[in-house]
Amino acid sequence: MPIRSRRSLCSALTALAFLCAFTTHDANARPVSYAGGWMPMAGNDAFENTLSVMYSPTATYSIGPFISHYRDTDGELAGMQFNWLAKRWNNPDSQGNIYFLSGLGIANDDGETRAGGSAGIEADWEDRRYYVSYEHR
Repeated sequence: MPIRSRRSLCSALTALAFLCAFTTHDANARPVSYAGGWMPMAGNDAFENTLSVMYSPTATYSIGPFISHYRDTDGELAGMQFNWLAKRWNNPDSQGNIYFLSGLGIANDDGETRAGGSAGIEADWEDRRYYVSYEHR
């Protein structure tokens, strides 16, 4: 292949990668993966920024470290998180899940360090066309 063609191909692939990176839809991750699965996850919204790395020893729970920064208080919580798949409905054309979420660690708020934690529930439903999810912590 001539040099000019390789450069053109490389430029085209770079442009395609750039286009895909900035035009994708929202990516949604579940709090529990397949057995042996790893999930690095980041979440950002108006209230908090969260980063976690979860490992699923089985298809029903995951565990891993997390850190959260809360914008309203400028506080942080860092520790270990445990997620449990409480119920799954497998239908012919859709699937639904309910998860319980919990975390325990060290909180830093207004310069004061103490034990802290979080708890929540997440539910989702999807078919081949739609995905709906709700989480409360």
